[in-house]
Amino acid sequence: MRTVTRLAREIVDTRMKLRPNCAARTVAADIVPIIEISQKLGIPIEVACFIGSSPIRQYAEDWNLDRMLRMTEEAVSLAVREGLPVMYVTEDTIRAQPDHIRQMYTTAIRAGAGRVCVCDTVGHATPNGVQNLIRFVSDLVRETNPEVKVDWHGHQDRGLGVTNAIWALEAGAHRVHGCALGIGERVGNTPMDQLLVNLQLLGWIDRDLTRLNDYCAAVSKATGVRIPDNYPVVGRDAFRTGTGVHAAGEPRHRAEAGASGGHFPPGEGERPGALERGDSEHRLELLLRRRGAVRGSSRFQIPDSKDFLDRHLPTYLDHLAVERGLSAASLKAYRGDLEAFGRWLEKSKLAASRAQRENLSRYLRELKSRGLSPRSMARALSAVRGFYGFAGAYLGFERDPTADLVNPKTGLSLPKTLSEEEVEALLEAPDCRRPLGVRDRAMLELIYASGLRVSEVVSLPRDRVDLSDGILRVTGKGGRERLVPFGKSAGKWLSVYLSQVRPRLDRKGSSSLFLTPRGSAMTRQRFWQLIEGYGRLAGIRSRLTPHRLRHSFATHLLEHGADLRALQMMLGHADISTTQVYTQVSRSRLRRVYDEFHPRARRKRGKMTT
Repeated sequence: MRTVTRLAREIVDTRMKLRPNCAARTVAADIVPIIEISQKLGIPIEVACFIGSSPIRQYAEDWNLDRMLRMTEEAVSLAVREGLPVMYVTEDTIRAQPDHIRQMYTTAIRAGAGRVCVCDTVGHATPNGVQNLIRFVSDLVRETNPEVKVDWHGHQDRGLGVTNAIWALEAGAHRVHGCALGIGERVGNTPMDQLLVNLQLLGWIDRDLTRLNDYCAAVSKATGVRIPDNYPVVGRDAFRTGTGVHAAGEPRHRAEAGASGGHFPPGEGERPGALERGDSEHRLELLLRRRGAVRGSSRFQIPDSKDFLDRHLPTYLDHLAVERGLSAASLKAYRGDLEAFGRWLEKSKLAASRAQRENLSRYLRELKSRGLSPRSMARALSAVRGFYGFAGAYLGFERDPTADLVNPKTGLSLPKTLSEEEVEALLEAPDCRRPLGVRDRAMLELIYASGLRVSEVVSLPRDRVDLSDGILRVTGKGGRERLVPFGKSAGKWLSVYLSQVRPRLDRKGSSSLFLTPRGSAMTRQRFWQLIEGYGRLAGIRSRLTPHRLRHSFATHLLEHGADLRALQMMLGHADISTTQVYTQVSRSRLRRVYDEFHPRARRKRGKMTT
């Protein structure tokens, strides 16, 4: 569900001209999450509601026709009632009984489906069979509701994916399906890239396909599916003969003969060996220009300084959100640093793929001239370094200009902590005669007892608290889940809050542990305000933040003999080096204690006398 939400949000945020759909079985449990995502983001998501239709699928699922019709009506009606478009998909249509197909499609259309999808799920169909089936379904749709559209979904088991899709369109299908490089179960789906090129060359569509090679390369890297050398159009040898002579000689021959017609525009043949070269982008462009599918080439051949913001950055942020599971706050920080870098690239008229080490050094000097601190510069460089690491692995960048750059020296900044006496005063600050005072005491006790981040505290669900065992089940950065213990004092105040206060605050049936008087979940901003106020009441003069309580939790544990590895697990640090900074705090405090109380440390050093 998180991945679907992220994809839908990207479509909304970048205003893509896409009509998303999401597959779902004909059961409410699959359809309700799509409804929730659609309503949350304000985007209509087409529900691709699928069900097996052939006798063998019915046998495998132990279904009869009556049950399938009932499931169809209930599922389609549910989505339609919530205002979502529905495409009703019959799997293995090619082997289904015609009467069953008629009844299933009729039921779905009457329930409100706007599309029906004919599927060759096992790649069994031939072009003639596709034509007959599409015509049969089109006639059926016209009888029931002429406004309903017909889709075709094919597979490659007989190597007929593209051919069958073209025949389906010719027979009356309104939309056909494909997948990049034909990736899919068994031998794959209809290759989207080959389908687009063929439709372009047939003159059935008019699209700019000059980025098709980038599309295929990106999919290949992301999925690990290699593009064969002899793969049509985008394969390395797609335009190469066995010896390389004829393909390279053809344009020269045409140029020498003064040919300006045929497949090549005037002047194209003057580039000797053009079809022989290893530049796959040029080969794809040349094929499309032969057929008039491309009318220019400068944008295709020259990397643009705007590519970073328009193409590369959104891809990288998707990777951080979906693959690495970074939090919204972390994503916002990465976006800010990398957008600043992208604007600098545009200002410098420099493509990200062509940046050199000296360019990045100049960028860091410019950041320094703007007054950024070494720590802020180090963070900006870290963001850029992360991007180039990703770009080398997935975007085909040949060099990493950050590889030899040294991070700006930031010095060792130790976490600021409270003394144990200050913590006690802070915990005693809330007025526990008031219900909200009990809530606040429970929050303060919990964050000091567990070392949770403020975002983890305010998002903690009620059912993730085990009072009997004193354990929290916390989902932290990167979606990593950990178990965190808490002590008797925090357990006592949590028990009072849960039994006496929270039921009075829970007006909306919220799942969150800590609630506001309105019944909503506590926010980070409100928690900050509360802890600052209680800090003033406790007489703490220095600036107090929720994270300072987390630092105090870690430091006090170490001072009382806690194991560093156990502390790492409780804090949710991915790398123990992050946790080790607290050992420096403890050593610093030991030094101060020694200097203050050891008799020799307090005396002024003098010359030795005899």
